[in-house]
Amino acid sequence: MKEWAAVVRALESGALAMLVRKGGLRDGPEGVGIAPARFWLWPTRYHQEALLLRPNLHTCLGPMPNDDEPLVLRAWAETVVAFDLDREDQLPLIVPWQPLREAALRCRFRYRSPGAKVLLLRVYRAAEGCVVDPRDPRVAGCVSWAPVDRAPPPRQGEAVNEPAVQAVLEALRDGTAIGFGSRHGSPQGNASNDLDDADDKRGSE
Repeated sequence: MKEWAAVVRALESGALAMLVRKGGLRDGPEGVGIAPARFWLWPTRYHQEALLLRPNLHTCLGPMPNDDEPLVLRAWAETVVAFDLDREDQLPLIVPWQPLREAALRCRFRYRSPGAKVLLLRVYRAAEGCVVDPRDPRVAGCVSWAPVDRAPPPRQGEAVNEPAVQAVLEALRDGTAIGFGSRHGSPQGNASNDLDDADDKRGSE
């Protein structure tokens, strides 16, 4: 998945576990689509703006990737749960868990047509990175999912953002964040099983 470089750094640092995605300009009307179970995190410069990020993530700003040379992807993600959010009045419930300021989050929600995909991710660092070439026409431009030559490796140890994942899961369970299987959104899979099994997936392959 292509994502702002600062957001990828936040995921890799353990500060973040949730993304709210709409889809890139090249994704078409279907938007970001269904999230794969496992995927590489591809940091990109496309559309990143510091003013759109929550202030606590400004420490993750840094040098932008160079699109004129090969790039080594160093981390990959596993989808814990994913759901479609279709009510703007519920956005404040997820602001603390995702990277955008609330105003930017609302703009993303309204883009093209109301709605967004919410992803809760466990993130792992790879001992051996995956080399990609941003100049490849298949991956160029603003697109969510870009083909790579190899799959993420097996898990080794706990996710780097496991405390953040557990905080979000707890908020989902106690109702302080959007609950799956409720009027707030439509889960990508079986919502109750997603939450019940989220902890069981840790450390298993």
